[in-house]
Amino acid sequence: MRRVRVGLRARLLGIGLLSVLLALVIAQSALAGLGQVHRSYHAVSLISQAQRAHQDADMMHDALRADVYNAVLVSRGVRTERRDDLRRDIKRHVATMHADLRAIARLPLSGRAARSLDRVRAALEAYTGGAADLVDLALSDVASAERALAGFDQDFDRLARQQAAVTAQLASQAERTKTDAEQADASAARRILLASILAMIGLLALTGMLYRMGQNLARLMAQQRGVAETLQHSLLPDRLPDRPGLHFAARYLPGASGVEVGGDWYDVIELPTGEIGLVMGDVVGHDIRAASVMGHIRNALRAYALEGLSPADAMGRLNRFVRQIDRDEMATCVFAVFHPEASTLLLANAGHYPPVLVGPDREAVFLEHTTSPPVGAVEDAVYTERLYHLQPGTTVLLYTDGLIERRGEPIGVGLERLRRAVTDAPEPVEEMCESVLASLFAGTSSTDDVALLALGAQAVLGEHLRMTLPAQLGQLAPMRRTIDRWLTEAQASPEEIFELTVATCEAATNAIEHAYGPDEATFEVTATLHERVVEILVVDQGKWRPRRGADRGRGLDVIRAFTHTVSVESAGDGTTVRMTRRLSEVPSFEVWRGMA
Repeated sequence: MRRVRVGLRARLLGIGLLSVLLALVIAQSALAGLGQVHRSYHAVSLISQAQRAHQDADMMHDALRADVYNAVLVSRGVRTERRDDLRRDIKRHVATMHADLRAIARLPLSGRAARSLDRVRAALEAYTGGAADLVDLALSDVASAERALAGFDQDFDRLARQQAAVTAQLASQAERTKTDAEQADASAARRILLASILAMIGLLALTGMLYRMGQNLARLMAQQRGVAETLQHSLLPDRLPDRPGLHFAARYLPGASGVEVGGDWYDVIELPTGEIGLVMGDVVGHDIRAASVMGHIRNALRAYALEGLSPADAMGRLNRFVRQIDRDEMATCVFAVFHPEASTLLLANAGHYPPVLVGPDREAVFLEHTTSPPVGAVEDAVYTERLYHLQPGTTVLLYTDGLIERRGEPIGVGLERLRRAVTDAPEPVEEMCESVLASLFAGTSSTDDVALLALGAQAVLGEHLRMTLPAQLGQLAPMRRTIDRWLTEAQASPEEIFELTVATCEAATNAIEHAYGPDEATFEVTATLHERVVEILVVDQGKWRPRRGADRGRGLDVIRAFTHTVSVESAGDGTTVRMTRRLSEVPSFEVWRGMA
């Protein structure tokens, strides 16, 4: 009996030791799986960074070519841009290209992708220097520059083919790394499950260990999902414009799981004319490829808008661009241009759901007209546009299909649900977006990505106006229009409007030209009306430089001539120009009736 007990004890001890050994082996396997998951998702993140950096360099490649041709056209007299502006543009584009190339060089890639990026990076370095030299040549000797254009165009086409090949290679590698990450994830999960079963049967202590390992895996997955969402948001605008009388709000809700990145996007573009471009689009698919195509389309449409193309023409160019990227790619898109002073909306729709317009009476209608095909769907697609006149106090809402589509439900039901939600929503655009999302996803979450963009056009600017603007000369035109509108609402005379607008522009020009160097900065313009006295302040955060030449520095003389009082306060943290002028009295109704 004693021998039996000893044998049983030995067998139990052996079984226990074997259980511990098996559990330790599986635990080690699970740890290896966690490491493999981490490496795989790190590879996904790394290749995504490479795609974005290469995409940015590709856009600068096109911008440098445009700079060369702009310089030739200016030298021919076809265009009237200032030569200093052209030199500043090429300098900025060259600096941006170098920054993109440094970002590519810093990526710790290996294998074919690294070698391909190194080759195209070297070619881009040479191309960038050639573009800068050719701009200088065009501005000094246009005939020599035109003779050199043929070789420059050949370099451009050859480099474009190399970049397209690298883009395809990066997309292919991204797909492989994503597949490897998913397989590593599934493998690690299976190993952890087996280790948990053996631990529950053999050792309670091992259960605690596996629980901690499960927590580590959960944290790792949450971290990777955070990386995916960060990548999604990095492809969207980091800020919305700050324009008096206009209010913007946007929401983006990722619906895909894991590290997949969707193709929904929105954009708000401040155009040089003072108008506002509104964009909402959706690339077909939910993967890194869709996100990459989305980035290309977003940047291309932004470039076309800044060139001054109308919505219909921009859609036509965008359609050809998408067809060149890949004939299998397709995206729906709405592009609208809002004119603040005229209160008009010029809209083109490429296969997207119609925007919603909410009037001051809180009645919601869809802006429907003949819808053209999605961009990339048809080679020779024709796009149309339509002009809408908006009442003051109107809100325009753009959205993607994830907001209204439900599986097995007619789309008309979803559109009507959205119309009711918008009608019942509060008027401020931020609260409207929150209310619409809460109404349409009450107690549920979207299975698809959702993008939402709202523009609210204020009826009047009020007695107090404040603008924070980038310190760029291109901001003077929209600032001038806003000051003009504000003074018009204040019932200033045409002469007062002209002179106060000129004085404000002179002060703003001084802030831009004298207070700042090449780095990005902002300045503030505030205007207040009290008892027919207008006070305008222009505030910068720089240090004014001395006058450059005898003919410079006359801006203050102009300001003094067009205002009643002027003061300039300079300190270490900036300069404030304060201007006041009493407006003429507004004629009463009886006076006007007597003059009739």
